[in-house]
Amino acid sequence: IVPRIAIGSLIAYLVGEMLNSYVMAKMKTASKGKYFWARALGSTAVAALVDTVIFSTIAFYGTIPLDALVGLIVTVYIIKMIVEVLVLPITYRIVRSLKKLEGDDHFDTNLSLKTIF
Repeated sequence: IVPRIAIGSLIAYLVGEMLNSYVMAKMKTASKGKYFWARALGSTAVAALVDTVIFSTIAFYGTIPLDALVGLIVTVYIIKMIVEVLVLPITYRIVRSLKKLEGDDHFDTNLSLKTIF
């Protein structure tokens, strides 16, 4: 099971982070750079769901009952979203400080899933 956990973790992380970046960039363009809180929560909601489903499926499918796997996915997803909501004020301050320090607010307007994957 250790190789499955390692492989599942790697694949889920890569796919999840790419989706997080993609959704964040698309939402930023659509919102004209406003509503950071919505972009952060929205991109995390998508990425965390995909990450959790990929990891849990690769790591545990066939080793635990399907209802337990679904319960695990739901529980872990809820925990990830609660953590995101709790750290959002800190994230907001860090992002605002970095933008001020760098003097830049970049928009990825020509982004597509092909460029990410």
